[in-house]
Amino acid sequence: MLGIKGGTVLRFTLPQPDDYPDLPTPRGGPITLLTPDRRFRILEGNDAGKVTLAVLDTRTGRRYEAGTAARHMLPPTYAALRQNASTSDGRHLVARSEDQLAVYSLPRLSLHRLLRLPGPATSRAQATGAVAAADDGSVLTLYAGILARWDPSTGRAIGSPLPLHTGDTSQQWLAANGQSLWPRPRHPGQVLVRGRDGEMSLWDLRERRLVGAFQANPDAISNWETEVFDPSGSSLATLNNIKTPDSARIEFRSVPDFRLRAPTVSAGRTGHLIGLTRDGHLISTDFEDLQLWQAGRTLEIAKLPVGQISAQWFLRGDDLVAVTTSGTLTLPLDPDLWYRELCRGVNRPLTVQERRLLPPGASTPKSCPKS
Repeated sequence: MLGIKGGTVLRFTLPQPDDYPDLPTPRGGPITLLTPDRRFRILEGNDAGKVTLAVLDTRTGRRYEAGTAARHMLPPTYAALRQNASTSDGRHLVARSEDQLAVYSLPRLSLHRLLRLPGPATSRAQATGAVAAADDGSVLTLYAGILARWDPSTGRAIGSPLPLHTGDTSQQWLAANGQSLWPRPRHPGQVLVRGRDGEMSLWDLRERRLVGAFQANPDAISNWETEVFDPSGSSLATLNNIKTPDSARIEFRSVPDFRLRAPTVSAGRTGHLIGLTRDGHLISTDFEDLQLWQAGRTLEIAKLPVGQISAQWFLRGDDLVAVTTSGTLTLPLDPDLWYRELCRGVNRPLTVQERRLLPPGASTPKSCPKS
C-alpha cells in the first residue's frame, strides 16, 4: 500500500517476522508448528538426512532439544494429517502411535504418558485413527471406529469411549478409514467425524448421541484443511470439489442443523481453509494468495499475495499468524488498527484542492477524521 505525505511516497508492507536464525523450513503439512498461545514453536526438519526436532520458546529465545522418545516416536506421525496436536493450554503435544497415544510435555518434549487407546483385541496395529485437541484442554481420539476423550495431564479418559456407526458408515469402515475429526469449539465433548462417502456426523460424547449430520463432497479428503468451525462453534465452512482443477467450492453452514446459510461460493484454486474469524469472515489460501470470503457474498472480498513466503498459517484470535523460516509473523485483522497505522504515516490537514474533491458534508480538517 502506498501513501503520499507532502513530497514523500510512503510504502506500507506486511509486518516482518521475529528474527530467530537457523529455523527449519515450514512444510505447512501435518505437524502443528505453533502452540495455540504462540509461545512454543516446534522445530522439525530433515536437512541432508539430519533430523531436527526441538522446541523454541519464542518469549525467551531458548531452544530445547527433544527427548529420546520424541525423536524416535514423533517423526512417523508427520506422514498423515491429524496424527498429532498441541493442547489448547500449550502444555502438551500429543501424537498417535499405532494403538497408543503419546503425551509429551512442553517445552522439553519429554514423554509424559503413554496411553492405550480403546479398541478391539485383534488387528489393533492395522486400525486407523486420528487425534485432535479441543479448546477446553482435552484431547479427542478416533481409533478403530471408537471415539474417546482424554485429560492429557492425568492420562485419564473423560467419560466412556463411544463406538461410532451411522446409516452408511459402520464401525468397521471407520476402523479401516476413519482419520478425520474436528472438535466443536465451546462445546466440550462434541466432535465432527467424516464417514463413508463424505458423510459428516457431529457426535456428543457426554450425551453419547448423534447431534447432527450432513453430506459433504466425497472427494474432499486432503492433507490440507477442508473444514473449519468459527470460534463459537455455531458456524462451519467446508471446502469441496478440490480435485477438479480451478473448481473448488466453499459452503457456509449453521451448526448443529448444518443448514446452508448462503449460496455456495466458487473458490477457484483454493486448497486450504485457515480459519473463520469472530465476525464470520473466512480466510483461505491457494498457496500463492491469502483470500478473504464472507457468507452471503459470492465473490472474494480481498486477496493478499504471499507466494514468496514459506509459511504455515494459523488463525489465533484476531490475528493471522504465519510460522516462517525467519520466525513468527503476526498480521492483525482489526481494521481499526490498520486504519490507525495508515493514518500515522499520512495524517495531515487537507489542501484546498483536496477538500474540493470531497462530497458535500464530508469532514475536511484531516485526511483521517477518526484518528
